[in-house]
Amino acid sequence: MRSKSPPATRAFLAGVLLVWLLLPAVDGAGAPSATPPGQGGAKCQLVIEGKCIQGLTLADRQGRQTQIARPSERVSLAPGEYRVLRVDLQGGFESNPPSAGDGDWFSVAPGEPYTLRVGAPLAPNVKVRRQGAQLQLDYELLDAGGRPYVHRGAAVPPRFTIYYDGHQIASDSFQYG
Repeated sequence: MRSKSPPATRAFLAGVLLVWLLLPAVDGAGAPSATPPGQGGAKCQLVIEGKCIQGLTLADRQGRQTQIARPSERVSLAPGEYRVLRVDLQGGFESNPPSAGDGDWFSVAPGEPYTLRVGAPLAPNVKVRRQGAQLQLDYELLDAGGRPYVHRGAAVPPRFTIYYDGHQIASDSFQYG
């Protein structure tokens, strides 16, 4: 005499079978993937050269955004052209929004990893312009890719000192804005 399994047992076994059948669809044995939804096919490698990245937002030519939280050194993307929209770093630093220009696009293709230089370490950069008898000093923090960053919090503005022939002639701090 054969006994019937209760409906709960059959539902459980059906669930296990479904998971077992879908398991091969996981991207690269669970490796993080930033492929936008609906874009299957070949995967491409984006190599990230930078530190302290909390979040990275990319956009493709169609305007679709891909957000990557705490990216590892290698990220899988669908083939195409992308640009960096935003980078959030530890310590409250974020990249300034990109200009509306056509620059900063990069391509990823199967078998051709692209190295993106982004994030820390940040380097201070000061631009000096003369305006009559005055000097205008513009301060910015740049990553290795040349992207400017700002601090989101109430950070103490950087200070500067100007020397002429070894003598201090001025000292002040930069003002944001």
